[in-house]
Amino acid sequence: IFMLRYIHPRGFRAATLILVMLLLTSCGGGGSSASKPSNTPPTIEGSISSVRVGEAINFIPEVRDIDADQLTLSISGQPDWMTFNSETGALSGTPTSADLDSVSSITISVSDGMASDTVAFDLTVIKPIFYLSIQTTNLDQFRDIAIELNSCFMAEADADCVTSDEVVTIIQNGLFKVPLGIKANSPFEIKVDRDAGRQDCALQSEEGTIGYSDDVITIDCQPDASAPLFAMDKMHRVRLIISSEEWSRFVLDTERANYTVGDANGIVTEWNTWSHSEVYRQVDFEYLDSNGELIERLEKVGFKMRGNTSRHWPEYWYDQGDNNWTAKPRRFSFGLKFDEEFDEDEGVYSCIDNAGEPAAVDGHPCNNRVGKDLDEVPENDGREFMDVEKLFFRFNRDDPSYQRELLAHDILNNIGVPASRVAHANVELQIIGDGDLYGRSLPQTYNMGVFQMVEQVDKPFLKRYFGKNGFLFKVGAQADLAGAEEADTNCIAYEDSAEFINANFCQIGVEKSDPDSREEWLGTDNYLNPTFVNSDINDDGGETSQFRPYKPPYDLKSKKKSIAEGRELLQDFMQFVQTNPSAQMLSERFDVPGFIKAQAAEIAMGAVDHYVRVGNNYYLYLNPITDRWTYMVNDFDFVFRDSHDINNGTPEWFSAFRDIVGTYAFPSPGKVNWSARELGAVNPILWDIVFSEQANKDLLYTEMRSILDNEMNWDIVGPKLTQRNALVQTAIQNTEAGLPDGCGYIYNPDAIDAASGAALCDAKDISIRTFIENRGVTLYQELQENGF
Repeated sequence: IFMLRYIHPRGFRAATLILVMLLLTSCGGGGSSASKPSNTPPTIEGSISSVRVGEAINFIPEVRDIDADQLTLSISGQPDWMTFNSETGALSGTPTSADLDSVSSITISVSDGMASDTVAFDLTVIKPIFYLSIQTTNLDQFRDIAIELNSCFMAEADADCVTSDEVVTIIQNGLFKVPLGIKANSPFEIKVDRDAGRQDCALQSEEGTIGYSDDVITIDCQPDASAPLFAMDKMHRVRLIISSEEWSRFVLDTERANYTVGDANGIVTEWNTWSHSEVYRQVDFEYLDSNGELIERLEKVGFKMRGNTSRHWPEYWYDQGDNNWTAKPRRFSFGLKFDEEFDEDEGVYSCIDNAGEPAAVDGHPCNNRVGKDLDEVPENDGREFMDVEKLFFRFNRDDPSYQRELLAHDILNNIGVPASRVAHANVELQIIGDGDLYGRSLPQTYNMGVFQMVEQVDKPFLKRYFGKNGFLFKVGAQADLAGAEEADTNCIAYEDSAEFINANFCQIGVEKSDPDSREEWLGTDNYLNPTFVNSDINDDGGETSQFRPYKPPYDLKSKKKSIAEGRELLQDFMQFVQTNPSAQMLSERFDVPGFIKAQAAEIAMGAVDHYVRVGNNYYLYLNPITDRWTYMVNDFDFVFRDSHDINNGTPEWFSAFRDIVGTYAFPSPGKVNWSARELGAVNPILWDIVFSEQANKDLLYTEMRSILDNEMNWDIVGPKLTQRNALVQTAIQNTEAGLPDGCGYIYNPDAIDAASGAALCDAKDISIRTFIENRGVTLYQELQENGF
């Protein structure tokens, strides 16, 4: 009041008002000594639109009040079957069939005594349709799994349920909700219709009844039984036991299966028909642990030489001194077939006596080796070893490192390209029997050295990898998808013909390497004539067989009894490709992304002996799940190299196998590009169509970048190869079998990591490390030039 005494009368009211406001603020308007903050209203959120008959509702709205006041909740419009919790706002209860289709307009309010908020929603009681979800764990990132369900499904809420089988495909780990509902209290059955590739997937349960709530079934996927067989962090050990008689028969078959005079189409190719016997001889198979102790034994297993240009005579003859010659087994590639029943004529190449019976005949080519048709073993039908029916053991052809093929397959499998798995195996060969062999007493045991143990691409492979068996064609050298001859529907089907030689036999068929009998081999007039039979058949000074091996460029490896259908399907695809469709049109019938990924891998690793440059070493597989043809890679014995061995000359066709390190994927000034150097007249029509579109070129660059960054970085690869080399080194150095001639077969660890410029086997040989580092320089440069 004292201060107001000096204020002008006009300002009195304003001054007084300010004073009163200050007093009220400081004193609480009622003489209290504490102030009270302003109130913040509470909020409520959330709603539920439907509940199914028989389903227990469990809904709690979200209530907030930052003042932490005591709140009061209330409800209006709740149905009789519902209970409301006034402290939490929770709704509970279970509607019955009498409540079906009822709609309740519900309002829930919250108040702190000074302010309030509400939420309103309509709740409808609907039919009792519930859902299964599948929780998948450990599914491989490149695989998918198909699940079959059987129950009373309801596609729509107002439809009646229909009992049926439904198959759903799951492509990744996590929770997958089956889109079709199931009527409450309906039983269901669930099973794995198709396992994820190379995995066994186990269901939590295989049947049940869905109640009045949704349900979750868990599936856990783990590597299948074949996975340990191809583990690369160990040295696998295998022992083969063969009788001296069977070994002699094996050598006899090698000698007698000479078809350098030509094949069934009249083509003469001496380089790969000098000995092409596919007759299975019989061995006992033992799988051993690291200490040589027996893990598993299988008797009467099929055994034969494998390979094409890599074939070698199985005996290694050498002079012990003073012209005292003897022999021992030589390293060669071979295959094992665990389900072989020996139901064909294994004595087809036998020499005979005057009665027409297999006999020991002196002199070349019989050399007292007696052929024999083995007893059938029907119980072998369907037999597997660790989930595989066959195994292929490849020796280190032109690879002193022993690591190239293994590394290639490791990369292919890491990035999800359909390819065999490969592991190192130390093989021991034991020849048993009475008496002696090669002038030494039996038994004889040989450390055959270290082989690449290769998973076979066959029917079990297809089922392991894709889940189903479709038509699989193995494609041979210089096969031409763009060629009219291959697609000719008027060709002569070999399987229906009584002829043995015809230039018009179809290029698509089932290979037949050996005759069914000696009579088929030599003819009715000759097969009992010792003079004819025991001559050097198909070679100088011998007679000529009527049978010639049928080796179609497109060799059907699965569903062989349906060759007519398979041939028609492949011819139809060839004819379609030859119309030069757009890449988009091609993708409707061909797995274009898979082809691009495979090409990226082949380019990065320098695998020139394949489709684009040689028309060789690949498969075409009609996937019955996608109804698309799939490009599948095969045979990586020429990889991580800059050039074919040029020590024996440089024929013009070698250009397809040269200058690999500096090769670009696509044309660029001053650079060799991937498809520019082909062997002969190869026409890579699939490559041309796919990469006619820039988007596919970009995808190739993306895949190449990923491979270079993650799979062909020496900091990653180097330690792997060091570890693997340590596993195999001792076994390689203790090899007792004869080695094929040439330094390319002699172990040299420098071929793994020698510096650039180091002198290795041949004039153009480089180490894996040099290849990876220099290939990276080339391809990273191309990627950078193209914005990648």
